[in-house]
Amino acid sequence: MAAQPLEEGTLVELEGSLVELLDAAADGVLLATADGRIAFANEMAEGLFGYAREALVGESVDTLVATRDRARYLSYRETHGGHPRRRPTSPGIELDGLRNDGSEFPLQLSVAPLICGGTTLNLSIVRDATERRAIEEQRLCRARSRAVEEVLSGLEAIEYRLIDANGAIHQVRDVVAVKRDGAGGSEPPSGVVVVDVGERPELEAKLSHAQKMEAVGQLAGGIAHDFNNLLTIVSGYARRLRNRDDLTAAHHDLDQIVTATDRAAELTRQLLVFARRGQGKPEMLDPSETVRALEPMLRRLIDADIVFDFDLDRRVPRVLMDRTEFEQILMNLIINARDAMPDGGTLTVTCRTHGVSDSEAIRHGVRRGNDVELSISDTGVGIPPDARDRVFEPFFTTKADKGTGMGLATVYGIVDQAGGWIDLETAVGEGTTFRVMLPVASPVESEEDEQGDAGRPTLLLVEDEPTLRQLVVTMLEEARYTVLQAGNGLDAIALAERHRGRIDLLITDVVMPRLSGPELAEALRGRQPGLDVLFMSGYNDSRLVSRGVEEAHVELLAKPFRADELLARVRALTTASRQ
Repeated sequence: MAAQPLEEGTLVELEGSLVELLDAAADGVLLATADGRIAFANEMAEGLFGYAREALVGESVDTLVATRDRARYLSYRETHGGHPRRRPTSPGIELDGLRNDGSEFPLQLSVAPLICGGTTLNLSIVRDATERRAIEEQRLCRARSRAVEEVLSGLEAIEYRLIDANGAIHQVRDVVAVKRDGAGGSEPPSGVVVVDVGERPELEAKLSHAQKMEAVGQLAGGIAHDFNNLLTIVSGYARRLRNRDDLTAAHHDLDQIVTATDRAAELTRQLLVFARRGQGKPEMLDPSETVRALEPMLRRLIDADIVFDFDLDRRVPRVLMDRTEFEQILMNLIINARDAMPDGGTLTVTCRTHGVSDSEAIRHGVRRGNDVELSISDTGVGIPPDARDRVFEPFFTTKADKGTGMGLATVYGIVDQAGGWIDLETAVGEGTTFRVMLPVASPVESEEDEQGDAGRPTLLLVEDEPTLRQLVVTMLEEARYTVLQAGNGLDAIALAERHRGRIDLLITDVVMPRLSGPELAEALRGRQPGLDVLFMSGYNDSRLVSRGVEEAHVELLAKPFRADELLARVRALTTASRQ
């Protein structure tokens, strides 16, 4: 970008020796206009960011800040550099800077307003914090080393087995505790602690399995996110073509496309549930009553040669979770049990209060107390040892040509998202029991927003996928909304600044280059407080958004979505904002 010098006379006070002094400074110095455009950069700033000063002049300061830190920088600049009065530079913040070659480095930034020639400038002092951060990391490393040394000072003297008063055998080890005196020396051992290590192999296996499932979940979630973008495009255009009177002959073929995309969308939804990125509507549920209400339907799923028993405790506490997801857990496990008994048998559904033991709390990383236990037992073929650790993986199945392998994976994702866990007991030829543990909930209140009529609001749409963006624009404009559109967050900010009227709703993707959806929302709310935001994402988990938006009620539209779903959400938000 060509240099854009200030009006004549503005930089008079910086001429001569003052410019030479700034060039000799040990820190980078930037002078920027009120809208953040660089008007002056000293030699140190050139060296820090890898630009010639001629290339810096006229650029926006936020292009020198790493993408993830830009919203925080904009907020800081508004607070400390946006008022035309003289004052000392602010204490500053730490950010990651972005060099011309794309590399990043830690920096400390301080900003203060400076009145020069009747024009208000922002003075930015930039200091390379690489060395300071390295020193801090060394300090933390030494602290960790001392902690490890203290742990290693208690070493086991021997490993052996003990028999307790009841005759049970425990694998134990002795740990010798060592204290250090003030001079760094060691005192004699203060005691010997006998530790039961019998559960260590099981704990290590649990940790390994959890790490494996987490990795698979991240992969599944990423695939589903990208696939949902494509499904939204295919489904949206197919539905539009199906509504055209001049394409009546193609309606059957288009119906098949829509049906296939709907099935694919359901499969990606199951993937997202497994990846713990699903978005349900939690409510207070009585587990026993919910199971009892489903009993007639569940019996129709079971073959006549299978005995179906229910053991439901009416006194179990309530749980907080989505009703549909609870029903899905139950149905998936019952269908799995039914398929395990091709020659008949007994299927038992139990719901009761379960007291979480100390070992279970440690093993599963949950609190002690009471949980609700929902168990499904069958007397079927059992699960082979080589398949036992894989039953919750997506697309893994032992049913040959039956099923997709997503039933148990979906159950795993729902239970994990609810803060519970699953225990599996099985023996080949004897049967299987899945024990689902769900945390007891406290009462919560929820409010529903009422929809109303909308006028002709102005919407700002930000989506980095051009084809999807154009489809959404078409949907909104056909519904008689005024739509401003941008392909990334920075362009959206510039567009909002040029727009003279009110923006009634921001509709933005969550993950975008240059500036994420949450960062964009925060920046625009700094200019228009109370701006309503509708996020779009292939990940249908509002928590991913809420982590980046402080004190905001997150509205999330999961991809793929239909036109009527989009318009209903837009209508509700724009109506509420105009009341």
